[in-house]
Amino acid sequence: MRKSKKPGDHEEFNIWQPAADMMTALLFIALLIILLLGLYLVYRPNTSGNGKYNHEGAVTADTAEDDDDTATTNKQEEQMTGGGGGDQEDEFPIQIPSGGGGGTPEDEGIKTAVYAELIDGETKKRIAQKDVTFALHDADKSLEILNTYYPVKISYKEFKTTEDGGFYLPEKIFEGTYYFKDLTAATGYDLAEDKYFTVEELYDWDEAYVVQIPLFPARNIIRIRMSDKSTGKPVSGGVFDVVAAEDIITKDGTTRYEKGKVVDTITCDENGYGESKRLYLGKYLLKDTKIPEYYAGQTKRLEATVEQETKEDAQNVLAVASEKTQIVLSVTDELNKTVLSGITFHVTDSDGNVMTTTTDTKGQIVLEDLDKGTKYTFTETKAVDGYQLPKSETIASVDAKGLIDGKTSATYNLTNRIIRLNVDIRSKFLPFAVRGNEVKLMNTSGKVVASWTADGAYHEETGLEPGTYTLDVSGIRQKPTTIEVKNTADMQNEIVHVTTTASIVALSMCILLGIGFVVLFITIIRKVRAH
Repeated sequence: MRKSKKPGDHEEFNIWQPAADMMTALLFIALLIILLLGLYLVYRPNTSGNGKYNHEGAVTADTAEDDDDTATTNKQEEQMTGGGGGDQEDEFPIQIPSGGGGGTPEDEGIKTAVYAELIDGETKKRIAQKDVTFALHDADKSLEILNTYYPVKISYKEFKTTEDGGFYLPEKIFEGTYYFKDLTAATGYDLAEDKYFTVEELYDWDEAYVVQIPLFPARNIIRIRMSDKSTGKPVSGGVFDVVAAEDIITKDGTTRYEKGKVVDTITCDENGYGESKRLYLGKYLLKDTKIPEYYAGQTKRLEATVEQETKEDAQNVLAVASEKTQIVLSVTDELNKTVLSGITFHVTDSDGNVMTTTTDTKGQIVLEDLDKGTKYTFTETKAVDGYQLPKSETIASVDAKGLIDGKTSATYNLTNRIIRLNVDIRSKFLPFAVRGNEVKLMNTSGKVVASWTADGAYHEETGLEPGTYTLDVSGIRQKPTTIEVKNTADMQNEIVHVTTTASIVALSMCILLGIGFVVLFITIIRKVRAH
């Protein structure tokens, strides 16, 4: 039986063909890998995009391809204890960037993970403050733009601190020299100077290269100007202690000044101007320790707040109004409060020096240019005619701060008394006022102290001394009337009833007329009865 021949039975088998095919495939794969690597080296992305790194561990930025695309990543947090860039405190956790922050898909050469932290330039303590923004530049001052690649590529050119006062660069950087540029000032601090650092070794995320950026606390000056409150003219020679009104604490937690501590002294020049040294930000009190001559110390609380320095600070001057120590004597009538001018006083100071002064048209004496720590005694030596001299003195004491009873000025309201007597002369028998009679008022010695002619109205007599007087009215037939004048400011009214010749005649005529009317009446009655 003849067997059928299978296809190919007539061909000779080549054992090298499979090996050749495999080598061709391997060569093709190798060429493809070399081509891809070349493309990566030529087109490695490092300068595209405009995004920001959220240093709380999440990426929030626009992609280079579409501004509306938002990349979201998972958070990775890990405690770290330090790095090759400097000392680092353990109290703050370091946020390791996520979203493919390890750099490009393939790293070549020395590439280092970098962590930056804020420290106080004076105390070297960590400053825990969020959203302080920095940019990264290379040694040639070119802006470095870094990237993350997962799940999409995002580029960053600004970096913000987290709550702990630090941030990771989102991508490892190649060896070389760089510097951080401060874009926003931390609260209470000046802008940081450019911080240079050099990457020379490999540091991975679990032990990043730490760059400490020193910030120096902001300070400013307290400026004051003293002037006379009344005239506005400069007042020189004032000295003030600057006292912390609160604990002055910077953001690194350091107490710079304790409350109540004197931190500086301000002295005012001939223009009344003075300024402090540069002080930490906070609230302060100004307490006058040397008060200009003849001026009173400040009675109101002087407060000054030191804030971040601005261009307008030269115009921000605290105005301090100063008042001269002043004593005012005001003299009026005790009864009607009218002012009394021309009253003379002797003013005697603690050293026995005497000055004479007189009330003006307003009834006042105003004294300034008074010495501190001095007592002044006011004695009235000459009153206006008819007024009594007060027996008491007025004393005003100026203390060491130029204050009188805690005030810059003191007013003493004084009164003078004059005795007033109103005399009304009236008929004893008839309801008529006496007119035309001469009236004399005499003291106990018989001396006439006042005289006038009765005119049917009250006569006012002032300036009498208290005591007993007699009143004599001419043309009357009775003894002089005794009047007691009291030492009082109130008006004293005296009604004196006298019997004059005219009143006797008038009274006689009235009696006769009355008798005539009675006789006439009786006569008429009798005639009526007779009829």
